[in-house]
Amino acid sequence: PFCAQLSDLFGRKYPLLISLAIFFVGGAVAAAARSSGALIAGRTVQGLGSGGILLLMEVVVCDIVPLRERGKYLGIVLSTAAIGAIAGPPIGGAIANQNWRWIFWVNLPVSGAVFIVLALFMKSWNIVVPLALGTLGWLAFHLYESILCSKPTVPRHLFANRTSSAGFGICFLHSLLTTWVAFQWPTYFQAVLHTTPLEAGIKYLAFEAFLIPSAGICGFLVSKTGVFRPYKFIGFNLLALGGGLNILLGPKTRTVTWVVLIAINAVGLGSLQATMLPAILASLEEKDVALATGMYSFLRSFGFIWGVTIPAIIFNASFDLHSWQISDPALRDMLSRGRAFEYVSGELVKDLPSPVREELAGVYAQSLQVGWKVATGFAAVGILLVLIEKHVPLRTTLDTEYGLQERPQGDDKTKFLA
Repeated sequence: PFCAQLSDLFGRKYPLLISLAIFFVGGAVAAAARSSGALIAGRTVQGLGSGGILLLMEVVVCDIVPLRERGKYLGIVLSTAAIGAIAGPPIGGAIANQNWRWIFWVNLPVSGAVFIVLALFMKSWNIVVPLALGTLGWLAFHLYESILCSKPTVPRHLFANRTSSAGFGICFLHSLLTTWVAFQWPTYFQAVLHTTPLEAGIKYLAFEAFLIPSAGICGFLVSKTGVFRPYKFIGFNLLALGGGLNILLGPKTRTVTWVVLIAINAVGLGSLQATMLPAILASLEEKDVALATGMYSFLRSFGFIWGVTIPAIIFNASFDLHSWQISDPALRDMLSRGRAFEYVSGELVKDLPSPVREELAGVYAQSLQVGWKVATGFAAVGILLVLIEKHVPLRTTLDTEYGLQERPQGDDKTKFLA
């Protein structure tokens, strides 16, 4: 159902290409698996991709074939799956006798070829080519790191336990949702409440007023109690609650209401702020501090990028979906096709007649609601990651060749960091 809804929001091609990419990545993970857990994880990811492919394959047939003819064409399409189900076991068995990994490796060039064909056929090269090149670069980097590099930048043992792996995922989600919230709230203030950028910035100070103290308090509690999972669990639950409640935001929302809602978002993010890196480092050796912190910083920056990109895409796509409610056809055309965000703070809105301005504010509010729903889904993923983590005692001593040196008694020279 989720994939079907995405295909209604963004069209058929992008969810289909994403499903293919997920299937490809899952196959690569399964093929390179060094443990049963990694193999299961790869198969799970591959299953998610194949589920989207099967669904969208049928949706596309229904889009291009009249209802009366669909049975025939769906039969033709699904017969290929039957052929695969019949031929798959003996061929797979023969391959497994030689090397079971090739059961997954052989899917990769096929998936890649289908991806390229669909990308070219759907005429979306300007989006798909960078994604494909980025994916290939990412795979090449990890192959080099795991096979040729004697001292890898991202050693595999950083992800060798469930606490560090989940911790890195939580880091990505936290930065993604931090930027997501920073996109949604100012957009709401300007597009729905018709404030200026300056006024929106002043209103957004309420977010910082709750974020900073909550982060400081949770950091103190982590140091005092030595535990981190409860604060993460509370944080993601608050983010899920806040995302769900933010759907209620509209043109007539009272100030006290949006202040409470923005406080829930801020405290949720603040509860995670100081708990992520200690959890990751606690499950790794002290010698991995620099590499693990570097990976943590990379994922945080990576999350910041997607935290702007995803809600912006959702916002513009949702606006196009609901733009029929705007009675002015010229205005509707001006703001459609990815240009809705460009005019959220412009003088254009102020010059509109009152009825049209209210219609526009309503469409903007509906577009933001979709973004909050997706953000709630990401928060739910964060809750699952916290449940995957296990409690690891936080070390109270240092065992490292770096750090502060004590000055020998009688030595007047100051010693700095070694």
